[in-house]
Amino acid sequence: MKAVHTEVKARYGSPHVHTELVAKGHGCCVDFVAEVMRAAGIAAKTKRKFRPTTDSNHGLPVAENVLNRDFDPEEPNAFWVADVTYTTTREGWPYLAVVEDLFSRRVVGWSMDQTMTSRRVVDALEMALARRLKRSSCSGLVAHSDRGSSTRAGSGPTGGTSCRAG
Repeated sequence: MKAVHTEVKARYGSPHVHTELVAKGHGCCVDFVAEVMRAAGIAAKTKRKFRPTTDSNHGLPVAENVLNRDFDPEEPNAFWVADVTYTTTREGWPYLAVVEDLFSRRVVGWSMDQTMTSRRVVDALEMALARRLKRSSCSGLVAHSDRGSSTRAGSGPTGGTSCRAG
């Protein structure tokens, strides 16, 4: 049982371990497998509970939705969208802020850290501006994010990063 459990990276509980054992020619009953696994302290890994990260109930100012669900711009650097999520790594669950150009569907900026602050989004936006626009003008660029507090808190009315023709 330990060999099967290790082979499947500890993802199977007793029903699946039983199926694997039977497939390998070991005659046994699922209840017996469950009992032995319990006695040996063998258990399947459980999925992490989903926790929403967007907090739309805040008193911070929210910009008008000028994107208006127009997800097909006709030129690059017209509409960028940003969001924050968390992902698993060997070092834990860092938060990842991403900026995507809707024209090319490419990630143009990102920032990752163990804490979820508005700085994540600002850093990702600054990276996108530096990588995609360099010294050119960003007039007409719409940078859109959700209404969560992580994309608004402490960023000021324009999101904390100014964009000027260079």
